[in-house]
Amino acid sequence: MSALPHIRSMAFFDSLKFGPSYGFAQKFAGEEGHIATLPEIISARAKSPEAGYLWRNWFTSSSSEYFGFSKGGVPIIIVAHGVGPMVGLTGIEAAYEPRSFRGDGRPDDHGEGHISLDEFRLLEGGHYGDVIIVEVDKVLAAYEVPFIEAATLTQADRDPLIAARMGKDWRKALEMLELRTLDEGLAYTGLRPKVVDSGGPSHYWIDVAREGWPFAQLLAVGQTMESHRSRDDGGITLSIDVHCNDRTDGKRFISVRPGGRIQRTHQGPAKLRKHVQNLLMPNPLPPGDGGFFCVKQFDNQWFTQTPKNGCAMDTGWPEYPVTDLEVVGALGKIVALDETMFFRYDVDDVLRQAPPEANAYYKSSEPKREQVGDQDALVAEVVFCRVEIDESQKIPAEDVLDTDYDLQMELLERLEQKA
Repeated sequence: MSALPHIRSMAFFDSLKFGPSYGFAQKFAGEEGHIATLPEIISARAKSPEAGYLWRNWFTSSSSEYFGFSKGGVPIIIVAHGVGPMVGLTGIEAAYEPRSFRGDGRPDDHGEGHISLDEFRLLEGGHYGDVIIVEVDKVLAAYEVPFIEAATLTQADRDPLIAARMGKDWRKALEMLELRTLDEGLAYTGLRPKVVDSGGPSHYWIDVAREGWPFAQLLAVGQTMESHRSRDDGGITLSIDVHCNDRTDGKRFISVRPGGRIQRTHQGPAKLRKHVQNLLMPNPLPPGDGGFFCVKQFDNQWFTQTPKNGCAMDTGWPEYPVTDLEVVGALGKIVALDETMFFRYDVDDVLRQAPPEANAYYKSSEPKREQVGDQDALVAEVVFCRVEIDESQKIPAEDVLDTDYDLQMELLERLEQKA
C-alpha cells in the first residue's frame, strides 16, 4: 500500500539534487501518476486564491525547454510539456551533466543542461510527441530588451514563448496579478503593470548550440512578488517569473497521483521542518558515554546540535532534546582567527576554557568582527552549562532525512495523525 493514500498531490524539494526532489516525487506519484507540468501549475494557480500556497511558492515543473537551430538554420526554442528526453530522472541528470566546451576537461557551462543534436532533431520532428516550436526572432520582436525586460499583458500577447511555456490559462493567471497590482495601488509606470518576467536564454551561447550541443533545461515558475522593476522602468508591481531551471538552482516538484488536484497540493516533507518536534523519533541505540555538547534553542526548546568535525561552523541541526540546563562558571570566548564571514572554530578551544562540571555550552552573542593583534577575527561569547539530555529519542541527521523517502513518509504519516 502506498504511503499517505488520502493525499493525492504533494510537493518535494531539494536545494541541489534531483534525486530527493524529482526522484521522490516520481515514487510518490507511482506508475499511474505524474509530475506536474508548467501549464498544469499555471491552471491550478488560476483557480486558486492569489494568497494561497501555490502562488506563494516557486515550483519546478516537468516541462522542458530546448534552444538550438532548426534544420534550416533558424534559431528556435522547443517547449515540451511532459514529453521528451528530459522525462524521467535519468534523462534529467544526463542533460544537466557538467560539460566542457574548451576541450580541457574542466566544466565551463553555467549550470544549464544540454542534449545532443540528434535528440534535438527528434524533438523538432515530433518523435517524442507534441511540442511547441517558437522562432527566437518572434520573441525578440516583443521587447525592447528581450529576456531581461518583464512583460505587461499587452507585451505578453505579442510574445509567443509565454503562451508556449504557461499553457492555455496563462492570461487568466496574469490578469489576477494585474488586478491585484491595481487594487493595492502599487506605483507601476506605463499604461499597464509588468506582471511576468519571462527569463530565458540570455546566457545561451550561440556558438555552443551551433557546434552540436543544444541547450536543455526544465521550466520553473516563481512565487508572487512585489517587484521594484528598476531595470525595465516598470515601477512597482505584483509579478511572477517563468524561467529555465539551472543545475545549481533549488528544485521543488509537484507529484500528482491519479485523481489528484494540484490546487490541493500538500507541502510535503518541507512541512516537517516547520517544527522541530515533528522530527523526533525513538532512538534504538543505548545511551552514550556523554560528551561536550553545543546546545541551541529550536522552537523555544533546548537541543544538542549534531557534532561537527574539526575546525568548522556549527551544524545548526538538532539531535537530542535537553531536559535540564544549569549555567555554571564564568563566560568563555570563541575567537575565530582569519575569519570575517564564516564562524569556524574548533570545539577543543572551547573545552579548554570550560569549568570541570560543564558538559555543554551555547553562544550568548552573535559573532562580531574584531581585530585580534594584527589579524581579523570573529568573536563570540559562550555560556557554559551542565545539561541532562533525553537519549531515548533523537532527530535523524539532516542528510539522512533528506535522502530517505520512507523516513519522510513515516514522519508525515505521524504528523497527519496528530492533525
